[in-house]
Amino acid sequence: MSFDPRKMTFRELHDQLYHLLLVTLSRDTGTSMQVILDGYHVRKLVLSDFEQISDELMGLLFDNLIPFSANFTRINDYAIHFESLSALRVLYLKYRDYYSKEQYSFLADMIRKTYPYELISSWLG
Repeated sequence: MSFDPRKMTFRELHDQLYHLLLVTLSRDTGTSMQVILDGYHVRKLVLSDFEQISDELMGLLFDNLIPFSANFTRINDYAIHFESLSALRVLYLKYRDYYSKEQYSFLADMIRKTYPYELISSWLG
């Protein structure tokens, strides 16, 4: 809620979210890191889960940014330097006009080749 793009990079925000999630869930689960999912299944969270959750939270921020060139550049840089499906999703859905036809096609192909179908099917098809 206190994110200011003039004072903090997206990576710094991601790292803060990751740390906050890790510490909070560790405390709230008594360090067991076990949570109850839908259907009352118990699952032990691992570090990769926190990376995915942090990335999805970053995607909420990216999705709420106004599509203009400075945001495109920052999200694109983030997507290139840090593996972020959420950043790629927002670039694909909201920043099409910032790519040439060939670049946009390359972006879609790269996403399809890199990520499992079940993660992208709802927005990439």
